Amino acid sequence: LKRKDIAKPEEKPQTTKPQKEMTTEQILWIVGSSLLGLILLLLSIPSLIYRYLLLRHNNARPDGGKAYWAYQVASFYLHQVGIARRGGTPMQYAKSIVDNRFGTSFAQFMNVYLKQKYAKQPLTEREHAQVESFLEPFLQSVRKQVPLKQRVAGFLSPARSISFFSIGSRNET
Repeated sequence: LKRKDIAKPEEKPQTTKPQKEMTTEQILWIVGSSLLGLILLLLSIPSLIYRYLLLRHNNARPDGGKAYWAYQVASFYLHQVGIARRGGTPMQYAKSIVDNRFGTSFAQFMNVYLKQKYAKQPLTEREHAQVESFLEPFLQSVRKQVPLKQRVAGFLSPARSISFFSIGSRNET
């Protein structure tokens, strides 16, 4: 038989640790770091939106939204680098502004995209191939012809990204 101690163990007095006071320098460093992080997050919004649209395009089904997401990526990229759609239809924008300036096949792609969007007809094999092969050469062509400084400035402008999604910008700017 083992004997049980009935006596309660003595309670140890809790020691309070002295609180360390923060210096003004530490507070300023925390506030400065937080502001810098917020500014960097804000400046990365256009790039994050572009990457998101590109991801949606790459994961889209060919018979579903591949053409839609290719149009969105191309339109957003052009908007960010300053090639704005100033009124007119998307087809007029593609022919008169984009294809004239960059020598791309944006108007041909728009024919296929608009056929799929409005006519709701299935695309032919040739049209599927055109949708699949449109975006990368298009973006490369635009990148080569738009100066780096203009591209960087455009992708550091969160206000321009927000204006892409505003209702009036699609028709006016």
